[in-house]
Amino acid sequence: MGYGDKESLVENVPKRVQVLIKHVVVDIACGDNHVLAVTADGHCYAWGKGARNGLGHGDAKNRKRPRLIKGLENKNVKRVFCGASTNISESFAITDKGELYCWGESVATPVHCTSVSNVRLVAAAYGIRIVVDGNY
Repeated sequence: MGYGDKESLVENVPKRVQVLIKHVVVDIACGDNHVLAVTADGHCYAWGKGARNGLGHGDAKNRKRPRLIKGLENKNVKRVFCGASTNISESFAITDKGELYCWGESVATPVHCTSVSNVRLVAAAYGIRIVVDGNY
């Protein structure tokens, strides 16, 4: 996944992801069907299966190569997390200000989750979400 040179989104042999070769990747998260990566300049990229809006590109298209998530373009993303479930696709990003952005399922692009702040960690699986803030 991430090479763009095959019909399949599955790859059995590790290879360098050319689209990100000029970037320093500082965080990466893998879900059941998609991948998120954060670069040192705070940009967030997504690729994989686009079903259920887990990629955050505003559509349900599959992406064979990493693509910048435009909804986070002006945010300084530090961490990313993917939910783990074959029938739920959800993604999360935390900015340098501790802001949490969420997308997936019925939300096609990242939205600021204003009900929490100073977020440090997110875990999600099978519809259950745990968010740890700086007060923990």
